[in-house]
Amino acid sequence: MSSSAVCQGEKPRRVRARVAQPIHDPSPLATPPWPACYFGRARFRHAHAGRVRDGRGRTRNTPKQFARHSPRHERFTMTTATAGRTAATTETVQAIYVTALRNTHALEKQAAQMIQRQIERYESYPELTQALRLHKSETDQQVARLADLLHGHGEDRSLLKDVVTQTVGNVAALVHSVTGDEVLKNLYTDYSVETYEIAAYTSLIALAAEAGHERDIEILRLSLKEEERMAGAVFEQIVPVTKGFVAREVAGEKADR
Repeated sequence: MSSSAVCQGEKPRRVRARVAQPIHDPSPLATPPWPACYFGRARFRHAHAGRVRDGRGRTRNTPKQFARHSPRHERFTMTTATAGRTAATTETVQAIYVTALRNTHALEKQAAQMIQRQIERYESYPELTQALRLHKSETDQQVARLADLLHGHGEDRSLLKDVVTQTVGNVAALVHSVTGDEVLKNLYTDYSVETYEIAAYTSLIALAAEAGHERDIEILRLSLKEEERMAGAVFEQIVPVTKGFVAREVAGEKADR
């Protein structure tokens, strides 16, 4: 009986004992003893697992082993797993971001104390003192901005008042108030703290972007610009303050502050 007759739904006559129902595709080199349309239906069952039509136009269910590997089942499994990973990733990034905000907030509070301490002690370096006064005002605003951001992410304002970090040691302890070259060492400290804060804000901006907090980015960029400006101002004071210190020491005048 011809292959076309079988494909049209006619019942094939049993001609040879070796003719059998197909279970899987034979070797590519073997000659199939059954019509090629059987293979088309086998492939169709794999591609459309669940409900398919046989050669006579009837709709029936495919075996469960085919349904388990259906495209719909795989898409559902992959979507569920992806959603779980996405939620875990978002939570992790948020935790890292809030921790960085908390550390930077504590750092700025200590920096404000350090600056105020220098302002109160300096007598012979008016230009440096003026730069410090301006940045003290900026630092106070930065502390307030960070506190607002933390509060927006669920942090308690009352707890932020007592938060202390060990980042860069205790910044207030870096102020050298008992050395003969106090102003020079404080100048080095000021510049190092400013560059550290630049790095901190740059990292915070990247973390805010990863966490999807676009509104936070503009606030952090404002603080970053202020730190970059102050770092430049301190750097410009290194040479004149150093020369002024030497001149006062040579003249026998008070030069340390």
